[in-house]
Amino acid sequence: MLWGPPHQRASFLEATRVAIGSGLKGEAAGGPTSLHGIRLPVATAVLTTLNPAAWPVIDRWAIQSLFSPPSPPVDRLAVYWQYLERLAELQRRWYPDATIHDVDVLAMRMAMSGVDPPFERLRFVVGP
Repeated sequence: MLWGPPHQRASFLEATRVAIGSGLKGEAAGGPTSLHGIRLPVATAVLTTLNPAAWPVIDRWAIQSLFSPPSPPVDRLAVYWQYLERLAELQRRWYPDATIHDVDVLAMRMAMSGVDPPFERLRFVVGP
């Protein structure tokens, strides 16, 4: 399962931030986003190839299934955190036998085919 106790969640988020390449000032460049032209959606695709059970690919289609309009920008780390949390919640409540990647693909396919999801779309929370 994607989320565990709070200390495991914090460790997972930190490992994800480092693996993607946070781009924070003062940190050494690393991860796929340190490469020219690579932004968060492609970086998450790279992580998904490493471990699809842990990291879903963020994309505009799945975002449309998960969040009510207007859709948030898909290239922000804060958006990815909410995306992960929403997928994990849906996995627990609606699709307990599916992987996080399965739920991600299902959300993407629903939006691409114009099918309304059986779950409520949430409002994206804009952070500071």
